[in-house]
Amino acid sequence: MAVKCIQTHFAVLLLLSSKLRGQDYGTVKPHCDIVEFNSKYFDRQILFGGYGRSFNLFFHELSGSLFFSRATQKTNLTDRQIIMCNRVKDYCTYVHGLDKGSAIAYDQNSDEIFFGTPDGVYRYDYFLKKAKRVGVEDVPIGELQIFDKFFYYTVQPVHKLYMVENYNFSDVALVMYTEVDHFHVSRRKVFYVSNRTALYEFSNTKSCVLTNRTNLKIRQIVEDSEKNVYFGTNEGVYTYKNRFRRIMKMPIKSELFGLTVVNLLTPKNNLMIIYSDAKNIYRLIASDNTYCINDYIARKKKYYEKNKRKNDTVSLKLQLIL
Repeated sequence: MAVKCIQTHFAVLLLLSSKLRGQDYGTVKPHCDIVEFNSKYFDRQILFGGYGRSFNLFFHELSGSLFFSRATQKTNLTDRQIIMCNRVKDYCTYVHGLDKGSAIAYDQNSDEIFFGTPDGVYRYDYFLKKAKRVGVEDVPIGELQIFDKFFYYTVQPVHKLYMVENYNFSDVALVMYTEVDHFHVSRRKVFYVSNRTALYEFSNTKSCVLTNRTNLKIRQIVEDSEKNVYFGTNEGVYTYKNRFRRIMKMPIKSELFGLTVVNLLTPKNNLMIIYSDAKNIYRLIASDNTYCINDYIARKKKYYEKNKRKNDTVSLKLQLIL
């Protein structure tokens, strides 16, 4: 009986083995998470899991470090600390020398990083891995940006935008009287300013309101090397189309807290997008996965065709009613 039992099991194993050999493992579908950004296709990956609700993202490519400010409490998004994460070394840490902080700015000419805090401006010391106070003291800083030789910053709670030249913090100039929550000075020397009531565009020749939707909350304004300006918002990503003179929504539609775009130092000069939602920090890298791209295009086409049929049906019903 024991021998027959062994033979039976062996026969079953042979049967299973023959069935397994008959399966085509080449047809196993890969995991796809394609995101379309500026008519190009990107693979979405979790860069730092569990670091949702992160603001003012800045990626320092030379060190491979991502700097951002993060709310210490879910119920209070204004009380933040500045964190540095390095994917290569696989660690995250609070920036030493800072108690609290929100704003982050980069001087491309000197390769220096600055932080805005409730008690002034600090500069990051790469060697000591610590922030040291510089310039403005005992002034609550909201936002920072360094453009050319000018250092721009907003002061809370008055929401005013100021400027100093060549780091001469003893000579401060008020840039504009408009209330400023978030701002960006573009390579075209255009100011994009958002507050509780609207999103504005200011230049030497014009000023205009891009949108006055009060329920659209701008979280971060950034620009790529091709001078495209993007707005990270509570509704996803918008971009400003100069040709159409308006902002347009992009396919990233989840609520964003932070957004940055990086032109990688590669032969193709590929773009990398980093953003945070309520749960994680993600990165988008250029995709070369033909299967996933074609699958995304097919699903997108199917979605539009379905909605077109639905709209045509609604239009026909309206015509019959009228």
